[in-house]
Amino acid sequence: MLAGTGLGPNIPLTRVLWSITFSDDYARDRMLFWLHERIDRWPDWGELAYRQGARALSERLMQLAFADRETGSD
Repeated sequence: MLAGTGLGPNIPLTRVLWSITFSDDYARDRMLFWLHERIDRWPDWGELAYRQGARALSERLMQLAFADRETGSD
């Protein structure tokens, strides 16, 4: 889940900008590890989700994750 802050009239509020579900713990852990390795990009990804929406962030993450995959060819 990616959460962003926005100022309300009196106190800062947080709202969910993006979330994803996984079929199993292994898939979840792999994705979290992948995200952890790219922690320097989180501010930009948060801005993308805030400005262009969750779908734009999902598309960007899937493009990056796909590009990072090894081809498996020998």
